[in-house]
Amino acid sequence: MFVFFGFVIPWRKFLPHDVTPNCGPWKLTGFLILVRLFRRFPIVLAMKWFIPDIRTYREALFCGHFGPMGVGAWFLAMEARGELALGDV
Repeated sequence: MFVFFGFVIPWRKFLPHDVTPNCGPWKLTGFLILVRLFRRFPIVLAMKWFIPDIRTYREALFCGHFGPMGVGAWFLAMEARGELALGDV
């Protein structure tokens, strides 16, 4: 879905100075990197001591990157299953 969304965005019409006057493409890229670094990884690293399944820092980094996406995908799969099930009609 995200690949399709990125494909259909009219990137040539994207003018950051119209949306945010003081923010260009490099600042947006930097912001994206900072959000990815400080949003997921520190939380999982901080919770490493409370989660018995995470034994090393390498596992914590792996869970910090893929964990939130996996939980979201699992939730959406369960929602889709509930919506698409025929059930007792």
